[in-house]
Amino acid sequence: MKRKIGLLVILLLILCGMLLAGTKKGYHKDVYSEHYVPVEEVQDELSFSIYKEMDWEQILLQKQEYLTKKAASEILEFLGLKDYIQLPEKSENAALDRGEWNAVYTEILAYLDDEKTVTTQDLLLMDVIESDSGCILVTNEGDYPSKFGQHFLTAWDNYRLYLLDGKCVGIAGISEEEAEVYNTYIKAVEDGTLTFLSGGAEYEITMDASEKDVTEGVADLVFSNGKLQIVRKKEQEIGGKLLSYDENTIEIEGYGRISHTGKIPVYELLEGEDVTESSISKVVLGNMEVSYVIGEEEVCAILIRTPAVIENIRVLLLADDGGRFRSAVYLKADVDASIKFGETVSDYAAGTLLDVSTWFTERDDTFSIQPATENGKIFLCDEAGNTISNGYSGSVEVRRYEEGYTVVNSVPFETYLTAVVPSEMPSTYEKEALKAQAVCARSYAYIQLMRADLAAFGAHINDSTSYQVYNKVEAGEASRQAVEETKHEVMTYADEVIEAYYFSTSMGYTDTAEVWNPEEMENYGYLKKYA
Repeated sequence: MKRKIGLLVILLLILCGMLLAGTKKGYHKDVYSEHYVPVEEVQDELSFSIYKEMDWEQILLQKQEYLTKKAASEILEFLGLKDYIQLPEKSENAALDRGEWNAVYTEILAYLDDEKTVTTQDLLLMDVIESDSGCILVTNEGDYPSKFGQHFLTAWDNYRLYLLDGKCVGIAGISEEEAEVYNTYIKAVEDGTLTFLSGGAEYEITMDASEKDVTEGVADLVFSNGKLQIVRKKEQEIGGKLLSYDENTIEIEGYGRISHTGKIPVYELLEGEDVTESSISKVVLGNMEVSYVIGEEEVCAILIRTPAVIENIRVLLLADDGGRFRSAVYLKADVDASIKFGETVSDYAAGTLLDVSTWFTERDDTFSIQPATENGKIFLCDEAGNTISNGYSGSVEVRRYEEGYTVVNSVPFETYLTAVVPSEMPSTYEKEALKAQAVCARSYAYIQLMRADLAAFGAHINDSTSYQVYNKVEAGEASRQAVEETKHEVMTYADEVIEAYYFSTSMGYTDTAEVWNPEEMENYGYLKKYA
């Protein structure tokens, strides 16, 4: 009898052990599961509240590794919501699966997150990058820091994420909706593997045999159930120079302003080189013939097939008050000139006063005036026709914004320098000083031309001391000669053209690059402190 009782006790202990083990069956702390929610994840999801991390540690981290009904009950009690939110009918030590906890969490947010700081979004996980605080989730809509382990989630699954302050704080579940990666560039399709560029990275993914005819080019990729399902190629292209761009539109020479998708990927397809993804800053405003991929009447991507040929620099001419915008613009040319407004082209005789605002009465576009001869000049005038500026070479463009009109002078690069040198240094200075000034001005202007800080206004720079003073003093023979004798000469450091800062007044010493607050100090080793 004693022996039977002993066996029964052993069997009961084994059964209890199995039951306890069963509560953790299938649970892995570092692997996503629909059946369990790690307490660290719950803690992160609750970080929107007024309570600090240490408060949640006291409640959660002393419990099991995953969320149980008992722990959820204590959370609700701590938040003062126990009488308002119902928990599932199950034992106290049973795990809440992800769906059950999400239902509870949704109610918590409804009661406490008045500012709607926590949002949910379906995002396709493309990659996971390890970081000091966890990982970076690379998705089809951007990157999100997270405290998850690097292998917690699976690439190419579509997850419904909880987002807070630009971070992923939790996973609501796997979404059954389709997810798209827009405007990728397909580099290659070989042996059932598709290689594409997106968001500055290169990816490889297995492709269904039905897509065997897919070729290189810009495409949208459609994913569901962790697999690539559809490839939508975009074949329509137009070409031309980029004149301006902002967050909504892109202006192309010959086409005017066209809407874009918001994020415009730029792919470099230079002959003999690997296809790479860069940014729109690589498209040199007004100096590069590029192709634009069009989809649904929007610019979806830009393709660079040939290097830039630097011919012109585009200068925003500031108003008398130093602002970018003018209430009115009056122009005239000293020779016959051609006016272009959208697709309309008309000719005007020399000396004709043009009230530019009359062109904008019916629609917005870019007004452009081009003298008929190379030596012709365009002048800013007042309403009576009196000139209020020196003459400008090249062409002049006017655009209208809510704040007023902007005026941009597109001028040959070397011609621009002839109007900068006398504006920055008296022409009576020695010839070698003027030549040094010309080299400095050329180097500085080249860097600004590549950056195009004022691209939203169709310009690289403005005509003030914020960049270089331009055309405030008419070019004379001395300044023209200084530019001509140094033609194409620039200063370099580590084989790169330098940003040649210079000053109008010296206190007897120079300083390091820190006074200019550069982003990468190591690139400015040529700026040293000398007394």
